[in-house]
Amino acid sequence: MDMQPGQNTALSGGPINISIAVQNSVSSLELDASAFMLTEAGKVTDDAGMVFYGQPKSKDGSVSVDGSGKGFVIDLSRVPPNITRIAITLTIDQGQKRGQRFGMVNSVVVSVEGGGEPLRFAPSVQQMTETALILGEVYQRNGQWKFRAVGQGFIGGLGPLARHFGVDISDDPDAGASAPAAAPTPPRAAAPPTPTPTATPAAAPAVSLAKITLEKKKPVSLQKEGGRFGEIVVNLNWSRPAKASGLGSLFKGNKGVDLDIGCMLEHRNGLKGVVQALGNTFGALREPPFVQLMGDDRTGDSTAGEFLHINGDQWSEFKRVLIFAFIYEGAPNWAAANGVVSIKMPGQPELEARLDSHESGKAMCAIAMLENEGNTIRASKLIEYFSDHEQMDRAYGFGFRWRAGSK
Repeated sequence: MDMQPGQNTALSGGPINISIAVQNSVSSLELDASAFMLTEAGKVTDDAGMVFYGQPKSKDGSVSVDGSGKGFVIDLSRVPPNITRIAITLTIDQGQKRGQRFGMVNSVVVSVEGGGEPLRFAPSVQQMTETALILGEVYQRNGQWKFRAVGQGFIGGLGPLARHFGVDISDDPDAGASAPAAAPTPPRAAAPPTPTPTATPAAAPAVSLAKITLEKKKPVSLQKEGGRFGEIVVNLNWSRPAKASGLGSLFKGNKGVDLDIGCMLEHRNGLKGVVQALGNTFGALREPPFVQLMGDDRTGDSTAGEFLHINGDQWSEFKRVLIFAFIYEGAPNWAAANGVVSIKMPGQPELEARLDSHESGKAMCAIAMLENEGNTIRASKLIEYFSDHEQMDRAYGFGFRWRAGSK
């Protein structure tokens, strides 16, 4: 069912999946999805009511970021009784500082599945000067859960949007940026405004929206009490050409490159291994090597990229993890791929490493090294290019024996 702004429809109980697909031709424009669990007053009960890259699950477990990092899984049967509305939003990371806006995005589509008939909503964004967008709402009316398509722009980005919903923000990367010179008045809200409570005590520390861009020769250290970091999600994404049509599609003349993410790892007990799609060595998350490749996008159609998960609760077992990317198919043109790797874990700032300092003609790129130093994570950006796995292995001294493989 295709929905229009303001339209609503009933949902059946149980888990629903909300996914967000974006067609974006501006490579430097980065988008973040967030869900806000709201009371009748239109506010969160505490900062744990904001679910996003820095806090991927609500404390009651009813709302969580999905495996792509760009959508949500909501178990309606577990939503607390005082939560009557869940706002689904999309924001441009540091859009104010970078002079970016939703008008630069080709299209945004939000899909809802698992609540009955599949729903699809594609708000018009072409003329938007805002850097935040309220896509839709999952809300309860007379004991019935429903979904409402909204498509409302919001000025200021993620920080002001979070504050609007009552979240205490401690570190906003976009803070201090000037607003657009002539921003239009936001469209009317899908629901009438409600009064702000006189007091909303924060039950948790202020939420940080900070991201850290890794730079070569400037490692960063992350600490967690007990050295248990939760699930560490490593995502590789890259630019893809527009789909070919007609005869071009028959000959795959516009396919671009197929990038694969992988890692070489070493445990403190001497265990070593490689996790990658090549050779179908996908690893395991709950048992050694405590690293798992979450599928392999062989078509290039997935806009979410590829994911490598590390069991951070077992970080004390690790000595080091070398994260790499490999061009399995297509010309080794790293500049055209414009790749970026993000590393996310609960309660820590997101780390980002861009595949820059390009070197054509070599299919391997060593991206980042994660090292265990006293049960902390020392993350270093590498961005070194190699002809093959064996050459990269020699550079970092893992000592594997290599032979040709396929997937």
